[in-house]
Amino acid sequence: MDPFYRYRIPQLVVKVEKSKTVLVNIFDISKSINRLPITVLKYLSYEMGLNSMYKNKLYSINGHHKEKELTKVLNKFISMYVTCVKCSNPETLLCISGKNQKVFLDCTACGHIHNITEMHNLSRYLIKEAQNRKKV
Repeated sequence: MDPFYRYRIPQLVVKVEKSKTVLVNIFDISKSINRLPITVLKYLSYEMGLNSMYKNKLYSINGHHKEKELTKVLNKFISMYVTCVKCSNPETLLCISGKNQKVFLDCTACGHIHNITEMHNLSRYLIKEAQNRKKV
C-alpha cells in the first residue's frame, strides 16, 4: 500500500489464445522477484495441475484462466519460494543442493538461510535440473 515501498512486482497480465493462457509479462515478474521465468511457469503448472509450454519466447499454460486466479497462485509461489521467513524481504537467492536433495532460500538482506521443507513438485524439478546440469 505504501507508494514508496521499494519492492514492486508488476501485476500479472494474461492473454487467452485458443486453448491456452499466455503469461504476457512473465519476464518482468520473474526479473522483479529474481527467479527464472521457467521456474515461475513450472510452479503455476504444478500447482494448478496443468501442462505448461515454452515456445518462441511465449510462456503459457493449458486452458482459459483469469488473471485473478493465476495471481493468487503466483502470490503463493512468492510466499514459498521468494520471501524470507525472517525479515519478509524478497531479497533471496533460491539455492539447490542436489547432494542433500534440499531447496533453500538464502536471504541477502538479513543472512537467514531457510530450508523449504515442503517437498513440492517444483522442489523436485529444481533438484533434478541441478543434478542434470552437474552431469553435463
